[in-house]
Amino acid sequence: MVSEYVRLLRQQLDRLAGDERPLDLLILVPSVEGMEQAWALEALNKLGVPFIDYTADVNRRDIAQPEMVRLCTFHSARGIEGVRVVVFGFERIEQVSDQVGVDFAKLGYIALSRSLFELVIAVRKGIGTNVIRFLEAVLNQLD
Repeated sequence: MVSEYVRLLRQQLDRLAGDERPLDLLILVPSVEGMEQAWALEALNKLGVPFIDYTADVNRRDIAQPEMVRLCTFHSARGIEGVRVVVFGFERIEQVSDQVGVDFAKLGYIALSRSLFELVIAVRKGIGTNVIRFLEAVLNQLD
């Protein structure tokens, strides 16, 4: 999985335009307990790109520098935007919404509305039916 994360993140970093910086890339993971967070951290380390891990409580008040990619959980991403956003583990949104006590649709909105330009949603096989319906509803709103 880490190699796929590396591939997706490298693509997004390569797509940053001349006036964009790594700060313009925001990575979202479901929670700090999931494998997605560990895989994202490992991928960022393998890429050798500086990053700030906002999934760690000690970093939440720190200000990211322009050369840093930002990593957040779905829930902690409120108020944060990126030119390019990669969402890993969206198939777990129902489970995470129950854990943090936030309505499934509201948490989905938070995760999917952080992008200013391009949004990449990476999901593993076995995605839940409610999640598929939610994504279809979102896509239909864009038509």
